[in-house]
Amino acid sequence: DGLEATDAGMQALADLLKQEKMENTILSFSDCVKSDFDQDGNMEYLMFANNPRSQNGYPLLGSNGGTDRLGIYCAVLYQDEEGSVQTLYSDMRPYQGEYKPDENNYMELMHPDHCIYIDLMTIADLNDDGIYEILVRKSGWEYGYFLTYALNTEGKYEPVMRSNYGI
Repeated sequence: DGLEATDAGMQALADLLKQEKMENTILSFSDCVKSDFDQDGNMEYLMFANNPRSQNGYPLLGSNGGTDRLGIYCAVLYQDEEGSVQTLYSDMRPYQGEYKPDENNYMELMHPDHCIYIDLMTIADLNDDGIYEILVRKSGWEYGYFLTYALNTEGKYEPVMRSNYGI
């Protein structure tokens, strides 16, 4: 609880947003976990990036100064003990409308295309190999899916299972 995203994680998210022409969007991390995922005695980080949400549950579009190049996103980033960041998952959705922020510099987006979120379900050794697998839930408007990631022989996490739910 209370763990902040690493500088490398923040830079990786900024790079993803810039790549999708959303670089004026405020960076926001909803959850960060520090653990020895690969059981090698060194700590790694798992970071979840999501737009903030309104009290009604809709995503809030936020600007760090510009009124263009904005968007809604969700991403999962894994940082190994050497500081290298791997993007496990990302969903980037540029916003094409007029930006009309409230007094807190946010704008609530009440459209199904922008209602996306990703969060951690569990971290566990599911196959009894001594290395943790990561299970996440990707939510959207009336749909979603679970993704399971496992560490491959090159030391990178890769998706190994997906299970859909919803309409």
